[in-house]
Amino acid sequence: MPPNVEMRSYGNYAGLRELYRRARLVVVPLHPARHACGYAVIAEAMAMGRAVIATLTEVPPDFLVPGISGLFTQPHDVEGLRATIQRLLDAPEEAAEMGRNARTAMEQSHSLEAYCDRLEKVVANSIGKSSFSTGPVSDRSG
Repeated sequence: MPPNVEMRSYGNYAGLRELYRRARLVVVPLHPARHACGYAVIAEAMAMGRAVIATLTEVPPDFLVPGISGLFTQPHDVEGLRATIQRLLDAPEEAAEMGRNARTAMEQSHSLEAYCDRLEKVVANSIGKSSFSTGPVSDRSG
């Protein structure tokens, strides 16, 4: 490892969240792949309000919007990755704005509430109901 790179474990999820909180941006370098990869790290960083730089693969995450919540780089393009990281380090306002946009996107369409709403619609459609009751769970008689 180069002397300016440190590799260690943060031990648990709380430690990882603290790492995201302290970061100015999160970089997710990926090898080319035909399957989804890196999504959890990207989503977690975005949920913590951090701009994300990720390698563009054949199956990019649909929640990272280039220029809005983060940026993509090409696989194996070390200089391009370095330039993209430097761009956001040199423009902390842009990185912060992308981080705010990332957090908002995750809250609006990838939160537990949004997931449950989508799941409820799928289940309701599959059993032929237009929707379930919006009352408390104990009052639902489905």
